[in-house]
Amino acid sequence: MNISVLLIALPETVWRSWPDDRSLAELAKDALAMERLITKGVDPHTQQLRYIQMSRRLQSLAMQYIQSTRTSDYLTWQGQEAETYLGLLKNLQELEKTESLTSYTQNNTTNGSYIPRKTNFCAKCFYQPGSDTANQGNLFSTLKTSSKDTALIARQKGDFYKKAYQHNAAVIEVVTFS
Repeated sequence: MNISVLLIALPETVWRSWPDDRSLAELAKDALAMERLITKGVDPHTQQLRYIQMSRRLQSLAMQYIQSTRTSDYLTWQGQEAETYLGLLKNLQELEKTESLTSYTQNNTTNGSYIPRKTNFCAKCFYQPGSDTANQGNLFSTLKTSSKDTALIARQKGDFYKKAYQHNAAVIEVVTFS
C-alpha cells in the first residue's frame, strides 16, 4: 500500500469564497462547531462521524482545487516520508490524550513553543488563515526529536506552515492510500 500526504495552502480569498455554494471557510466553521460538541460530550459518536465526513469534504475540495487550477502551493510526502509524518502525529496525539502535550512541546522545542488549545493532531485536517497556521508553523519548525528523519519532516511542515502564515493562507492536509 502506498501512502501520500499532501499539505495544500489555499489563499484566503479561495478559503473564504470557493466553492460557490458553501465556501471552505463555512465548511470549516461547521467542523469546528462539531469539534466543540464532541469536546462537550454532546452525542460524540454522531458528531465524530459528521466531523469525519466534513473533513473528507474539505480534503476532497482542496484536491479538486489544486487539480483544476494548479495555482496552490503544496508539499507532498510519499512512502516512508509519509509514514514518518503519520508516526509523528500519532506520537503527538498520544501526548495530547494524556494532557502532556503542552509540557512536551515546551521542553522539546528550541524556543519553548506550545500549542495553546487542543489541536487534534491526527483528526484535524484543516488550519484556518492566521493563528492556526502560525501555531503549526511555530511548533513543527522548532520540534526536537532524536530521529533525523522525523526532525526533517517536522521542520518541512513547520516551514510550509510559516510560509502559509506569511501569505495569510489556510492549509488542508490530505492523506491518500493507494
